[in-house]
Amino acid sequence: MKPSRSSPVPAVDKSAIALIRRVLCYHAPPSTPLEQLLPALTSSPEVDLELYAFLSIIFRDFIYSWYSKITTDNAFADEIIAVVAHCSRAMEERIRKVDLEAFLLDEIPSFIENHIKADYRLALSRHGTPISPHLSVREIFHNFQPHPALSASPDSEKLYLKLVSSGILAVLLPTEDLESDCERSLVREVLSGMVLWNVMNSLSEPYIIHEIITNVLELLRAPMSPPSAPETPPENERKPLMTHTRRKRSYSEKMPSVPLQHEPNGSVKEKFHISETPIPPANYKLIRIPPAVDNLLTITFKVLSLLRAYLSSFITNLHSPPPPPPRPKKPLLRMSLFRLIPSYLHLPTLQPWTLNSLLFFTKPFTSRSTRLGLTLDNLLSSSFHSYIESPSLLVRILRSARSTLFSASPDLVRTYPTPKEKAHIKCMAEEAIWEAIPSTIRKVYFGTDDKEEGLAVVGEMLLKAVQDKEINKHLLYNLLDLIVSKLIPELTEEGPAELRRGRVGVVNR
Repeated sequence: MKPSRSSPVPAVDKSAIALIRRVLCYHAPPSTPLEQLLPALTSSPEVDLELYAFLSIIFRDFIYSWYSKITTDNAFADEIIAVVAHCSRAMEERIRKVDLEAFLLDEIPSFIENHIKADYRLALSRHGTPISPHLSVREIFHNFQPHPALSASPDSEKLYLKLVSSGILAVLLPTEDLESDCERSLVREVLSGMVLWNVMNSLSEPYIIHEIITNVLELLRAPMSPPSAPETPPENERKPLMTHTRRKRSYSEKMPSVPLQHEPNGSVKEKFHISETPIPPANYKLIRIPPAVDNLLTITFKVLSLLRAYLSSFITNLHSPPPPPPRPKKPLLRMSLFRLIPSYLHLPTLQPWTLNSLLFFTKPFTSRSTRLGLTLDNLLSSSFHSYIESPSLLVRILRSARSTLFSASPDLVRTYPTPKEKAHIKCMAEEAIWEAIPSTIRKVYFGTDDKEEGLAVVGEMLLKAVQDKEINKHLLYNLLDLIVSKLIPELTEEGPAELRRGRVGVVNR
């Protein structure tokens, strides 16, 4: 991951370090650095710290609660951490190969738009009509989006997560760990029953989604302070700064040519010969090349150089044909995210003329066929990658997710909120959405700038789609299938057949 200058990594969470030492490194001296006690999970130490804080809470609440009653030996925890480190590093390599721009801005928003617009709102419109007079909204929605994890059986969710975990482990686990029935079963239970099931059950809660909305809006509105300038060391202690990894120069690279100054008298070749040859005697008469001949020779040399390059490329392609051309890139402004936002805000229904006018005037900016559209798309794509690949963003997301799922402090255990607390959390999400919308847009979208009326509209139109836990589970399980199929394509029908017959069969036996 490349560090971003615009988003410095947040300060180290000392409470997370204390939790990691108390849960995972209780047997080591307090002065020993964590880097010497725990293996690296990713290529970023800051991200590793947040991931180990997650692991510490999982170990404390779901593993040590029964393992500490058997023995105090830490070998079991060390083995699980080693397996997790191996899988996380393998997963990081797979994430690097995914087109994050298309996946995050096009595929996932398109999936969410279909969930809200084509399924939930359609089920809501058919509720209480002659088409389905005796079915609830949840039952109508399940008919639109049937999922094996959400069938009538009460154990279907856990069985489905076990199946997904078995497929993940079949790809990521080393062979020697995969062949051990005890280790494979134990890791599968930890992944499916203690990680995936708790995450899916928690994220489907409406109050959790309200808190996520509040935290995300606060994260987007938080100003990114520029990094402080480093202190200049004395001259005798100053060292050269290395901002990039050094590498060997390949044979195809050339040293940049030194530009020669242009003078009105004489050509480039003439000055080149004068600078490279000794000064002629006084009685020596210099022969000047006419400008027409000089230009003709220059053009001839360029044509010969191009012919030589084309012949060399042609001979190379005869032995090794070039790869197929890359897939045409979809313009960023045409991706599904920018269709999901107006669809979620009901703009096609409430403000059709505003939306159509906006689409009409932004047409030149949404096409890569024009120079303006290509330049803008490259600029937006570069900004997106520099932002999404920054370790500080992942640190903020993990820290916010940990405080939302468990507690604001990793040392505390979060309790289930009361109905009054849930109502307060929803009100905070409504206010966060209201404050995030500029005043001019409020008047156009809501028709009023009154806060009470606006909050009522926000709660009815924008947050109503996440008020049912079972419907939220449909979205989460479908997103889980999409993410797993993207990161581990071996589990899909297009994956290698020998893997499905071999390693997956070993896991499911």
